[in-house]
Amino acid sequence: MEIIFSLLFFSVAGSICVQLFIKSHIISQETKYLSNANMMANNIAETYRAHTLTDHYPYDKDKNIYFDNNWILTNSDNAVFVAHLTFSDNMLRIEFIHDGDSILSLKVRAYNQRVVNRS
Repeated sequence: MEIIFSLLFFSVAGSICVQLFIKSHIISQETKYLSNANMMANNIAETYRAHTLTDHYPYDKDKNIYFDNNWILTNSDNAVFVAHLTFSDNMLRIEFIHDGDSILSLKVRAYNQRVVNRS
């Protein structure tokens, strides 16, 4: 009887430990996705501010930029991450999507320089 209680205790403790390890792995993976999305969103934002967005990050007609698992530009068929762009008056909103869930959103403003002729 004592051995049965010991086995029951260790099996419950083992299942709790396995659940904790799985949860920590999921949190670690989500943190990695968020960190990489943040870095890529900053890169897209800086190229937008430099007015060279389409030169470095070409987007499709739906204004999506597709990335694979290694954060390399790819097509929509091989995409793991999607950066959806929304343009409005001198502003760009970048939203990163993974598995249908939004993982990051960033708003960027860019101002156009005007040349004033003083004659």
